[in-house]
Amino acid sequence: MVEAAALDGFSVTVRSNGAALAEYEDMNLDNDDIVTSRYIKCETGNYFEIVIEFKPYVSMKSTAMCARIYVDNKWADSVITYRSELPHCRPYVSRGVLVSPTKMLRYQFSQLRQDDTATSVDAATVKGIGVITVTIEPVVVTGRSEDRHHDPTFITAVPEKALKGRAVSNVVSYKDPLVIAQRPIVKTQPAGPLAATINLHYRSEADLKALLVIPRSPSPVTAPLDPDALQDELTRLQEEVRTLRAQQDIKPVIKREHADEPLQSTKRARTCHQKVVLVLDDDDTFHEVPLMPTSESMTTDGSSQVESVDLT
Repeated sequence: MVEAAALDGFSVTVRSNGAALAEYEDMNLDNDDIVTSRYIKCETGNYFEIVIEFKPYVSMKSTAMCARIYVDNKWADSVITYRSELPHCRPYVSRGVLVSPTKMLRYQFSQLRQDDTATSVDAATVKGIGVITVTIEPVVVTGRSEDRHHDPTFITAVPEKALKGRAVSNVVSYKDPLVIAQRPIVKTQPAGPLAATINLHYRSEADLKALLVIPRSPSPVTAPLDPDALQDELTRLQEEVRTLRAQQDIKPVIKREHADEPLQSTKRARTCHQKVVLVLDDDDTFHEVPLMPTSESMTTDGSSQVESVDLT
């Protein structure tokens, strides 16, 4: 519920799914003696309603006051409250715009597309996107008025450059017709200056984070400065330091497989060439007799020596 700073007892609430939308103050919004501004968080696709309430103690100098509702810079609804009704005045709930005496289209938060091929819109219309405005002024009722048929229009897409960097991703559309009871419509004339204005800037959660209206992430919670807890933390850190230093002091060792076995020489043995000796038999024939290896020795220069056999 947003209460008007300029008119004690007058308030506006935006509800969706039976609950009031979250409201946020921000120093960058326009606020003065007449204007009261807030951010509200919306969700794409949700229907909503605007609740206008006059408390019994509202200071009303004229016989009646008129509250006018503007959505995205376009008139949507109005309600007259008479001074005589204040002691038992019930909140007025605006659920949409009238398209005939007995039918209305409901308010809905819709996605605003950024499309450079979209039809260009004037700067005033773009500036009004994302804002629900309720004004209150003293009036004098002059008589009955004929029934009016309202043909609401809404924007679905704007060129990206038209937003000029504004964090706006939603608009209000009018959908889901409802049948309602016909109500009287009256003519009024101003009876004094504007009494109060309430601006509700509706934004998605992502937009509110981009605007820093709500924090991007929860702030870290500072641990209590308990001496015992600090000593335990210091001990834990010292233990981690000792472990890291011990790991750094360990040098890698390269182990040879079968280290206990002697290395085998890769030098090849010299090939022994077999020698034979011719032996004369009694029948005056020769036959070969192999010379045994023991009869062969190696000289220091690597040549072989053969012992001679006397055959005579």
